Amino acid sequence: MVVGTPEQVADWMQETLETVAGEDFLIWLACMTGMVEEFADLVVPVFPMRGLVHTEHLGDGGTI
Repeated sequence: MVVGTPEQVADWMQETLETVAGEDFLIWLACMTGMVEEFADLVVPVFPMRGLVHTEHLGDGGTI
C-alpha cells in the first residue's frame, strides 16, 4: 500500500514504472469507499504534468 500526498504517490508510481520498465498499473481501490474518487481527483492530475499520460491513438480504435 502506498500512502502519502498526491505527489508522493505519483513519485512512487513513476519510480516503479521506470525501475521495472512498465507501462501501466492495475489499481485496486474498490474496497475503500471514496478512494477511487480521491485517486482520480488528486493523483491523476499529477500525471500529465510529468508527461506520464499516453494520448496517442491506439490501433484498436481506443485512446489512453
